[in-house]
Amino acid sequence: MYGNLLSNMYFIVLDAGTSCIRCLVLNQMGEIVASKSTTWHYEAENNTSKFAISFNSEKTWDTTCELIKNTLKNARINIKDIGAITATSQRQGVVFLDTNGRELYLGPNLDLRAIFEGGYIDDQYLDEVFSATGHIPSLLFAPAKLRWFKLHKPEVFGKITSILTLADWLLYKLGNNMISEVSLASEIGMIDINKVQWYTVLLEKLDLIQNDHIPLVKSGTVVAKITKKASEDTGLPQHTPIVTAGADTQCGLLGMGIQNDNHIGVVAGWSTPIQTVINKPILSKDKSIWTGCYLMPNKWVIESNAGDGGNSYHWLSEIIFENENDIYDRMEMLANNSPIGSQGTLAFLGPSRMDMTKLGMRQGGIIFPVPLTFNKINQSNLVRASLEAMAYAIKINIQQIADITGKTPSKIVLGGGMIQTQIWNKILADVIGNPIEVSNTPYVSAVGAYMCASIGIGEFNSFEEADFNLQDRTKIIENDSTASLEYIQYYEQWLQYYQWLESIEI
Repeated sequence: MYGNLLSNMYFIVLDAGTSCIRCLVLNQMGEIVASKSTTWHYEAENNTSKFAISFNSEKTWDTTCELIKNTLKNARINIKDIGAITATSQRQGVVFLDTNGRELYLGPNLDLRAIFEGGYIDDQYLDEVFSATGHIPSLLFAPAKLRWFKLHKPEVFGKITSILTLADWLLYKLGNNMISEVSLASEIGMIDINKVQWYTVLLEKLDLIQNDHIPLVKSGTVVAKITKKASEDTGLPQHTPIVTAGADTQCGLLGMGIQNDNHIGVVAGWSTPIQTVINKPILSKDKSIWTGCYLMPNKWVIESNAGDGGNSYHWLSEIIFENENDIYDRMEMLANNSPIGSQGTLAFLGPSRMDMTKLGMRQGGIIFPVPLTFNKINQSNLVRASLEAMAYAIKINIQQIADITGKTPSKIVLGGGMIQTQIWNKILADVIGNPIEVSNTPYVSAVGAYMCASIGIGEFNSFEEADFNLQDRTKIIENDSTASLEYIQYYEQWLQYYQWLESIEI
């Protein structure tokens, strides 16, 4: 294998998530030797729409280049030993370019400018769109955003010739070759997941530009090499191989070793996608959850997302501690001081059961017994209640996937930034009522992307071989049977209040 030619080979992974972009250096064993991140700076387009936000393309690229340079400096490696670079990114992040490859729009997954355009698409073509793409509501995806530009900025729309995902764009900037990786293309609503081809029918009906001149490529494909300009911009060696990875959640599944529909992967970061791998596309009958393409050929994923996990926990940490240091360590100490059930405190801060047919604002908050004279709720109860709520939401979403696949999961693996709150890992195992596996690193998407890069340059011959090489990547968290019994009651109570809050119209 190619890896035997270099005793020390390193891989660069760009992980462009929702809250930040991270650059990681991994060695041949998939171990992270350096990592640095930069918070995204989204720009509000108040003169365009109160829901519109975007990236400044020039600033974003400059920030990425500086991040790569700083990470390489921190890694202290010989850059001649870099075997490949790859990128994974947030889903629904999309880039529109003109015929010269210049950026006309760089939009994150949080850009909601196309609410009404997406609503029109769903009014006219909902069944057709979901049957083909496995994803709704359309307001989140590229066709609706194209329609928005056609209606509101026709002078820009007339220049759009190509559509890339955020990771595709990063690879294009590095290697000057436009391609689209399949799992990412499916997550911007542009792929017919049944045929694994560009979904052109809807674009034709809406009189929007086609994107079928962009080659669809599978994960783990060398698509270019670092250009001279990109080398000067980033400090990476010219001619370094550039390899496709995929969507961040799908890369996270790969990094956690999720292989089939008996396995559930939870990437608990800013949001909380819960996914399993299937051998054929299966669609939710009520359109509540998503089906998309996986990284491996002839594999798909079903996703039931619990929503704001890390985001809601971060919000609570800022409410309690404001700008103090070590807030997550202090939050965990508080949670450890609260009993199971949090003194009857129930949190509804965002994590919930996925239902993409009912996307919108809903009531939430924190509920606890009163009068406080007899039940003094404190910070510890609030923090633990928020962690328990995330676990309850994951449990209900796991059940939603099991209802579709007809299979009870034999393995649940947890990754993402929230695993650094160790008490939460234990709470989840107790709430689920079975042992779970927790990744040894929160950066599971980067590990999956590294595996793709390794395959691309011949370090491994297949995903199965790469997966076997990383067997010792998780640890088992046992559940406590007594705690699990207690949590049955608390989960049912939380579910009762959750369903009541869901029924309230705002």
